[in-house]
Amino acid sequence: MTAKTTGTNTSLTYSIVIQGLNKKQYESTLSALKRLQKGGFLADHLEISGTSNSASIYKDASTFKGASNIYNNTSNINNNKRNIRPKSKTATQNSLEIATKALDHFIALFPSKFKPNTNTRRQKWLDTLDKIQRIDGYDLGEVYQVCKKLRTDSFWTENFLSILKLRTSDKNGVLYIHRFMTRNALKTRPTAFNKVSNVVKYFVYFENDQELLGAKTKNGELNDYNLRQLLTNQEYEELLKYAR
Repeated sequence: MTAKTTGTNTSLTYSIVIQGLNKKQYESTLSALKRLQKGGFLADHLEISGTSNSASIYKDASTFKGASNIYNNTSNINNNKRNIRPKSKTATQNSLEIATKALDHFIALFPSKFKPNTNTRRQKWLDTLDKIQRIDGYDLGEVYQVCKKLRTDSFWTENFLSILKLRTSDKNGVLYIHRFMTRNALKTRPTAFNKVSNVVKYFVYFENDQELLGAKTKNGELNDYNLRQLLTNQEYEELLKYAR
């Protein structure tokens, strides 16, 4: 991989070129970069391009986006896909900052008698939110929407009384955060998900810089052409959005 930086005191432009890739590596690299962009980790104006054996990234100093307001009534849940977060000191600081801003929104979901009423208890809740984001890899906006639904559920409203529960394990040794987020992802599957027989999952891949839809089934994989023969245009678009 080669990288070059140029710039002045007021602006910076970076170019990163990854070379020597075979076709599979090339497609995987472009797919990963564009998923990062779709997920909001890279700015919309980021230019991602490639040739038969290299992938290029061009960005300015404002490439990486900041956090947006994640507590609107509408949720942008992305199929329970875990966010890829760099394990740097800056990422840790950003995670803690986002968790701090989110804390009061989560506290507001619970009755007064269950809210953390001391600095020690607040710190434990904050630490849990930070770990959910930084270690478990979930977006706190999505977690908030799931917690909001749980607090209105007839069963969980009496059994989900603290954010701390999210990082405890059920009787099978599975963290509740994984259990809740997976269950929510299953509920948000598009209606056309099972239109393809024996489908296991859908995925996005790229050919000639074109975003395409593929599917893994119990009997093998289907490419974009196969799926277009089985799905209506609306079903195809819904599943493509779901797979991103």
